[in-house]
Amino acid sequence: MEQSQYEIDLGNLMAFDPHHQYPSSLTSREELVKEALEQGTKLVQAVADALFNLPSTEDRDGPMVKLPAPTTRLPREKPLPKPRPPTKWELFAEKKGIKKRKQDKLAFD
Repeated sequence: MEQSQYEIDLGNLMAFDPHHQYPSSLTSREELVKEALEQGTKLVQAVADALFNLPSTEDRDGPMVKLPAPTTRLPREKPLPKPRPPTKWELFAEKKGIKKRKQDKLAFD
């Protein structure tokens, strides 16, 4: 099994085969599931092989590796939140030039 045929991103612990296509001869769902499991097993093995090729340091819990930075940018699950509109007080304070400041504790003699 060649590792060069897979694109491996150790920062995200993922791999994929950009050239893999499911054969059109797969007619039943069981055949498709079997093919997907075989391909998934190969990809997980490629990630594990790449992890074991990284330089490791010994810790009391076992060997430790430092993962490289991710190369694949993953999309967000949800869109960025919209900025909330200013409240009436914030609009008034901005209009009058009122600045928010922290009140110092009073010291009594």
